[in-house]
Amino acid sequence: MSAGTADTFAWLDLALCGGLPPDLFIGPDGEQQHEKPAREAEAKAVCANCLAVGECLDYALAGGIRYRVFGGTGEDERRMMRENLRRRMRPAKRRAA
Repeated sequence: MSAGTADTFAWLDLALCGGLPPDLFIGPDGEQQHEKPAREAEAKAVCANCLAVGECLDYALAGGIRYRVFGGTGEDERRMMRENLRRRMRPAKRRAA
């Protein structure tokens, strides 16, 4: 691992999720749809107190990570962020003269 790569992931040392069960952020096999909101709320509460939340969210968005809680956001929230970014990045349609 190069120094640049190590620096890139230095935020992981600050992440509060490191010592917690992964199922809190990923969702266990067999999770019922009605169980997901409570689990995600608990995971997001951890993220709300985390010093690395911004870097974590950046990592998830840049990497196209679709599943699990990252950077205080769930799957649907990141999908909406990506869609909004794509809309903003599209060139404005020119009107015919």
